[in-house]
Amino acid sequence: MQEQGWIGYALRKLLVDGARYFRETQFTPVQARTGMGPHGATFGDLFFDQELPADQAMGEWFVRTVRARKGEMGQIRRIVIEGRREPVTVSPDGVATLYVDPLDNSQGYHAYMGMDPHERPLSPHVFAAAITLVQEWSESGESIAPRFRDIVAAGMISLSPTVKDPQPLLPLPQEQPLCATSAWSRPSPFTSKSKSDGAVGLNATVIFEGYYPETRAVVEAGFRDVSGALRSMGCAALEMVYPAIGSAAGYVCTSQKLHELGAAWQVALSRGAVVFTWSVEEGLAVKRRPLDDEPYIFNSKMPVCIARDMPTADALWKRIQRGYRLIHQRSMNEEGVE
Repeated sequence: MQEQGWIGYALRKLLVDGARYFRETQFTPVQARTGMGPHGATFGDLFFDQELPADQAMGEWFVRTVRARKGEMGQIRRIVIEGRREPVTVSPDGVATLYVDPLDNSQGYHAYMGMDPHERPLSPHVFAAAITLVQEWSESGESIAPRFRDIVAAGMISLSPTVKDPQPLLPLPQEQPLCATSAWSRPSPFTSKSKSDGAVGLNATVIFEGYYPETRAVVEAGFRDVSGALRSMGCAALEMVYPAIGSAAGYVCTSQKLHELGAAWQVALSRGAVVFTWSVEEGLAVKRRPLDDEPYIFNSKMPVCIARDMPTADALWKRIQRGYRLIHQRSMNEEGVE
């Protein structure tokens, strides 16, 4: 897909207009109400991920808006919305698919709306919209099995009402200097009881995706000697780019959804962050590698770590491996006891 001047402007405008629409229409109690959940739901059963009226309304807004702007988005053949069963055709001659997560961290939004309005500014919940443009057809119209390297453009924007005039996070142009730090607040330090991190100094927040039990177990085992800033806020799309903008040392998830990862991958790489995945064989984390040649399948999952630089990536990889190893040893010991 040839580089097109419309990509940066059109997608930036799409995200900004989407955030404005969300702020103007979605912060009402009715948008957060879905009832008590399905019959038999118990503690820990999450059923608000795609069912919120706000999530659905934002998805339909993206569909309407992209189709209405197809004159300036002619390279987009179809748009795919998380939670929507079928893709929507935009331009039959286009060569790319626009993947959209209209409301990342729907759980946080639901919790936010359940708070007293006077207490909402104190809420730690963050939520965002994320988009990823992927080339899936050649210029001659032949279908392509997309990989991460086929991601043409991506971005995300905060939907939090406490952020006035939010600006989208987009990949930096190659000619723009890398942003190792930013105006965002600097991370708080954490300390390790061991000296294994040495000069690497994991002296910043490490964010992990607490949604998944396996991730929680790996992080608990791999960082058990750490007393300090391990955090999980619930909005993976934004959390994954924190290491690249100076707000965290790294991000870890053992089963990250690709509809968020695709956007974060390109944004993070453009700012000099290190992104890698791995395989799990016989319970152990092995074969650390970059994502470039990994298949990009919208609703699939994969393990991922995003680190602010290579030394931090190396240190986090050791801890990830240790986490898997300790869990594997525990399971072997439990089997032996039985």
